[in-house]
Amino acid sequence: MKRIFGTRSSVAALTVSLALAVPTAGGATSAAPETQATSETQAVPGAQAAAEGADPREAVLAERLEFALLGGEILWIEAAGEKFLAILRAATGAATQGGIVINAPIGAIVDGLPLHQTLARTAAAAGWFVLSIQQPIPESRTIALHDGELTARAGLRLDAGIDYLANQGIANVVIIGDAAGAAIAIRHFAGKVPPTVTGFVGLGAWDAPLDEVDIPVLGVAGTRDARAVSLQSLRMARLGARVTPVEVLEVDGAGPAFLGYEALVAKRVRGWLKRMAPGVTVKRTGAAVARPVP
Repeated sequence: MKRIFGTRSSVAALTVSLALAVPTAGGATSAAPETQATSETQAVPGAQAAAEGADPREAVLAERLEFALLGGEILWIEAAGEKFLAILRAATGAATQGGIVINAPIGAIVDGLPLHQTLARTAAAAGWFVLSIQQPIPESRTIALHDGELTARAGLRLDAGIDYLANQGIANVVIIGDAAGAAIAIRHFAGKVPPTVTGFVGLGAWDAPLDEVDIPVLGVAGTRDARAVSLQSLRMARLGARVTPVEVLEVDGAGPAFLGYEALVAKRVRGWLKRMAPGVTVKRTGAAVARPVP
């Protein structure tokens, strides 16, 4: 196990507050959660492009994000007839390495944490196309995250996000899941990891077996997040015989949301990506295709 020591950054990235209140399906308002929480891949840009089939609450979020978004482009992607909100940050200033899908928990707001924003911006600057996807917003906070219908929709959105990147010519994709978003991704891909997905990063506290996910995995936990540290230890104890590597990092002093440690975590994740999921750009009739380096 590797433990990272570092000082808190003095400035946190702008966070979109859910105290703005998101309308429920019935028209009333409810505050969004404070913390982490075969598909069509046609994407429509812009906050105002939420066509029929999108959750109206996500349309409201898109309008508000458009004013607060630090870089990136708002998209609407379709999964099994349902349009959902996503944010794309294109690779800049470096050779294309591949794509990243950031998967927040069900009910959390896309790009809503400083860590997610920092990961996306810095990875894009290092040559990664980063797609942050909005997962379904439950009617109530009391709805269990293990609700079958919600998790099925979440899996379809993950598939659609990967397909969207593939349609852009990206064939080297890493999933970054946060807390329950990590568990949903691992369970969804158990025994059926898409061939374009070459790695997985799990942030914070998440509980899912890794037996049927045969790709490199990095788990990141803050030492002030007792549940995340405990679950990380349990995952390692359950591994048994495994060919593909599983690595764990503990960030000394960090809590569940890694507030103040965003730059440090992003730097370590980029280092892991460089080692475990490197990519190269191949030119094809105007498209850039990222492929794993042999």
